[in-house]
Amino acid sequence: MSQNALTRFSVHKVDDETITRCNDHLATEEPMEIRLLYGNNTLMVEKSISVTMRSPGNDFELAKGFLFTEGIYWTENYSLHSSKYSTTMDIHQPGWT
Repeated sequence: MSQNALTRFSVHKVDDETITRCNDHLATEEPMEIRLLYGNNTLMVEKSISVTMRSPGNDFELAKGFLFTEGIYWTENYSLHSSKYSTTMDIHQPGWT
């Protein structure tokens, strides 16, 4: 787990009848949307596949594993050309309300 996947919090620890304040590290989760861009030279389609919660780090490997387990991407030879972070969010895509 990467360092940014942990967040330090002040918590109350309860032992028998004693309550003490101490620091603890909790796993940080953030949403990640997985999108596919597919097609040919004349028509490219972008589709939102899923939004999943994950701990930050290894995002591209997580997305590739998700696509594999869903049967969308099944072999190393199946034209997965690139992975990148999106810099925009289009909420007017078909299927979004």
